[in-house]
Amino acid sequence: MKTRVYNPESNEDYKGMKNLMVELCKVTGSQFDEKRFKNGIQRRTIDKYNQQGMLIAEDENKIVGMIIAEVLVSPFVETYGNISNFVVSPTSRGKGVGKALIDASFEFFKNMGVSRVETNVRDLEKEGKLFNKYGFEKKFIVMEKKISMEEISKPY
Repeated sequence: MKTRVYNPESNEDYKGMKNLMVELCKVTGSQFDEKRFKNGIQRRTIDKYNQQGMLIAEDENKIVGMIIAEVLVSPFVETYGNISNFVVSPTSRGKGVGKALIDASFEFFKNMGVSRVETNVRDLEKEGKLFNKYGFEKKFIVMEKKISMEEISKPY
């Protein structure tokens, strides 16, 4: 198993990442939107720095995991790293794929001069424990509300 940077010229890389995102959407109960997915990929591939943080894991030429490591600039706090879209195929879990992807993302962040990294996890017992091993600590609680277009147009 090896990790490498996503190749925007490869249809196989695109298909592999798409399949993993479809899997992630099933887990989160979200609808997969291919147009939004393509736009997200394209946005990152034109960013010569963050494109290097689009990482995939391969096992026998099959994409079995992915992670998006991005450097974000905030006008209020220091530049920081963010990990998102961290997915390992169900058949490859428990085989070190997640660890390899996180290690590769940290190498990316180190090369970019980032001193702080954050991520959101769905399950503190699963993903949370993995990130705890890397020294991540629970800092915020994310709250969410789905809104309709009718609610958006209402004044408060």
